[in-house]
Amino acid sequence: MFPEFTTDYPIEYIEWIDSTGYNSGWFPIKDIKDNEAIQKEDYLKCYSIGFVVLETDFSITISDTIEFVNSSIHNALTIPGMAIRERERMA
Repeated sequence: MFPEFTTDYPIEYIEWIDSTGYNSGWFPIKDIKDNEAIQKEDYLKCYSIGFVVLETDFSITISDTIEFVNSSIHNALTIPGMAIRERERMA
């Protein structure tokens, strides 16, 4: 179904926890405490699949697309290592 290829960039599934922001400016603390969505464990859980183009002691950078002729990537995302909950190599 898919063409066979080899790459130095493994494809991985990564489950990670994101951050969120709120309105800029002043608002009541009660608005946060009353927000039931942010109190749920899965509220900030994210799921990404991509080519691992860089991995350091504190982060991993993945890309959704690699173009090998010019060694270019598209849509790079760097995820802090402390935010990663699960990783699995797919290819």
